[in-house]
Amino acid sequence: MYELTIGIHRGTITSRDVEQPESFESMDDCIKAVAKAKTFYSGIGYKIWFAEVKNPDGTKTTLEQNTNYN
Repeated sequence: MYELTIGIHRGTITSRDVEQPESFESMDDCIKAVAKAKTFYSGIGYKIWFAEVKNPDGTKTTLEQNTNYN
């Protein structure tokens, strides 16, 4: 299983939050979930702060990384 964790923010360091990790069957499913989350969160004024996947072998893959708080 692939475990996806997404962090979000509303433009400030103090507005950061992290979703509960979610499990997926494939990396492609994780990528689709991040795209869906981007659309959802941008609609309510948030940005993806980071999206990181813990792979089945224990390594991590960064799908998104954004520290732009402007």
